[in-house]
Amino acid sequence: MFEFQNHILCVYSSWLLEKNIISESNYKQLIKRGYLELVQRGGNGRKALVKWDTIRMDIKQKIENLIGCDPYVKMLHRDFEKEIQIDYEASEYYRKYRLPSGEPLSEKKQIEYLTKAQILNTIVRKTSVRTRLTKAKLWQQISEDINTLDKLRFPHNLPSNPRSLQRVTKKYKTEGYESLVHKGFGNANTRKITQDVGEWLIAMYALPIKMSIPEIHTIYNQRRKEKGWCKISESAIKAFIFTPENEKIWTVGRHGKSVYRADFGHKMKKDKSQWFPNCWWAIDGTKLDWVHYYDNTIKMAAKLKIDPVIDVFSEKILGYSYSETEDHTDHFKAIKMAVNNSHARPYLFTHDRQSAHTSARMQELYKNLVARQGGTTYPHKARRHSNPVEQIFLRFQKQVLNKMWFSDKQSVTSKTHDSRPNMEFISENKHHLKSKEELLAAFEFCVNKWNSMKHPHFEMSRDEVYQQEAPMSESISFSDQIQMFWIEETTPLPYRQDGIRLTVNKKKYLFEVYDNDGKVDTDFRFKNVGAKLIIRYDPQELDNFVQLYKLNSKGEKVFVATAEPKRGHESIPVLMEEGAKALIMQDEAVQDIEYQRDSQKLEEIRKRTGVTPENLIEEQELMIKLGGSAPKYERSIAESESFLDQL
Repeated sequence: MFEFQNHILCVYSSWLLEKNIISESNYKQLIKRGYLELVQRGGNGRKALVKWDTIRMDIKQKIENLIGCDPYVKMLHRDFEKEIQIDYEASEYYRKYRLPSGEPLSEKKQIEYLTKAQILNTIVRKTSVRTRLTKAKLWQQISEDINTLDKLRFPHNLPSNPRSLQRVTKKYKTEGYESLVHKGFGNANTRKITQDVGEWLIAMYALPIKMSIPEIHTIYNQRRKEKGWCKISESAIKAFIFTPENEKIWTVGRHGKSVYRADFGHKMKKDKSQWFPNCWWAIDGTKLDWVHYYDNTIKMAAKLKIDPVIDVFSEKILGYSYSETEDHTDHFKAIKMAVNNSHARPYLFTHDRQSAHTSARMQELYKNLVARQGGTTYPHKARRHSNPVEQIFLRFQKQVLNKMWFSDKQSVTSKTHDSRPNMEFISENKHHLKSKEELLAAFEFCVNKWNSMKHPHFEMSRDEVYQQEAPMSESISFSDQIQMFWIEETTPLPYRQDGIRLTVNKKKYLFEVYDNDGKVDTDFRFKNVGAKLIIRYDPQELDNFVQLYKLNSKGEKVFVATAEPKRGHESIPVLMEEGAKALIMQDEAVQDIEYQRDSQKLEEIRKRTGVTPENLIEEQELMIKLGGSAPKYERSIAESESFLDQL
């Protein structure tokens, strides 16, 4: 009914006629005599618009009585959320923004600042429109609109007070996107360790006499007024000194090259894969009722664990993990297979109270796995019949798994003879037993057989029951799967000289960050050797790469780099492949490159600060010569002139 045209409030002519506010003949007469001013004529898809300010007062009164308010107020209230437009420029600005520490903004902060910018853009547009409202009433109205926004869709912390909101808007119009970044964010307004102070601290701590932090703090307080430095605490000095990038520099002077190499020198890994057969097997977990070939004195064992994901309604096995362990990665693999086979989310997902299920990382996965609309997950109580998977798997065992000749049935101690294995028969044929790897194909065969067998309650197979049309369903996208099936270590791990280590299923992995040319990334190592990082990984991609994150000053995760499996180097010449020697020399050079870099930084700091081992020796020699009792005048000369110049 209303529309702003070139910042002018207008009324649709068709609406005036439809609501019988004026008759068509009266409308034409008012237009002809100039009592109604047409801003836009109708036709060719356009609607005729009448300027509000030219309408007679009696007609305006009818309109206001009909809509219940001043039309200016109504227009300002009109779907504020719909008027918020995406600001791609702001999105790019906050994506590239860097804090004083050099860190990027977290995704959470980027969304917050982008949302505030888009809301303020809308406010600027609204306040630029000419209106009959007073300034105070206009800002009161805008403040009410802001306060009614859906905070889930538009997360922001803009002030609710009209005057405060007006000040923020004015500052935003003047300073732009930068004005929304909190000045204290990243401790920008509390950082007292400036470059000159920081270099002095590094130089003092790098001295070979190995002063303690309290001793350096005492000397700092004696000199800070003269130097114009701020007051800092011992804890602030310690935090600065022991940052990874600073620790490497002072270690060169404080402890020497051997200690530097021991603590920070790049380490290489010997590749032993060609020396030894693949004989590393970990034994753990609940057994599957199958006997397999095993490298022990009797050459057979039953050490396998199977972890199925079953659709309860159809009893179809959707996924499984097959291993010797039972930890979070086994559940992860089974669920991932189920999702890949079904491309759907369950509405209810249940599990037992085994520790791997109740871990924080798996609980997060389960909550993301279930349907977003009405989905839920919970653990079954121990030893209760509420867990249907136990009953279904028991029948699967009896009807399919135990029919295989290498099955050990339920147990050698079972009460009934039919539930016990014929160990004599198995022992006689142990030379026919399959390896653990070969049993995987046998288990896949059994799963397919079970799924194709008749369902106990339907005249069709379990596969066919599962394919029936459901009254409701929720699919899962490929991008959701990528986000869901990455596991994040809850405890940050240190990035050491040789890389970062990760243990999964009792198997140890070692990763290192390489640059785009495949070389060891020395810039990354300078900032992060000694730092603790969070690893995100796909258990099925551990041979390819992992992602590394660090926590920023707000405790939010920020992506740092992608790490690859650390390459090993063959040390036996006859076993080396083509180009191996050049790669060895390239990696060996890293240690010297880093040492030269950090040694050079220390020398530059020493030159700028004047705190050098040579000056230390001269000062102490002078103190010994003067007996520590030189008058103030002589001490001032000793501080201003070198010992050699005095000689």
